[in-house]
Amino acid sequence: MNHYFKQEIELGCLLAQSKTLMDRILIREMAHVKSMPPEQGALLHTIYDGRDYLIEDLMVMTLKERSTIIRLVGRLKDKGLVSTSVVPGTRKHLVRITEAGKHAFDPVLMTDCFVSIFCALTPEEQTSLQEILDKLIKSEIKSLQASRKHPHDSVFDA
Repeated sequence: MNHYFKQEIELGCLLAQSKTLMDRILIREMAHVKSMPPEQGALLHTIYDGRDYLIEDLMVMTLKERSTIIRLVGRLKDKGLVSTSVVPGTRKHLVRITEAGKHAFDPVLMTDCFVSIFCALTPEEQTSLQEILDKLIKSEIKSLQASRKHPHDSVFDA
């Protein structure tokens, strides 16, 4: 194995480990909030700013299938943590966090966890990491979309 592939494998392993770490943090913090499953907490975190989000936008932002997003939104709606509406003249659905959802999810806890992780990096390193990860994610989504064999093949939840 040449050095080039070894480095790619090591980078892939580091990315996988960082995802596992973030998942564990999310699980730990969601356990403090009424035993909320991490997927639901992650969705609340995504929409915490109070804006309306299309289901399609949430699919891209979370890399989840439509059915997964609809299931998560349904469960959060049943708990009164999100509301949904239909865009007039379309079949598109909008999702918005409710006041109860904002109270059930404490972004300060998440922020504190992330700050404790990323404080090891300088602000410049944090910016560089963010730019690199953003570039990798956008490139991979584009690649997955280009490799779909059928229009209904999903690029999410792979």
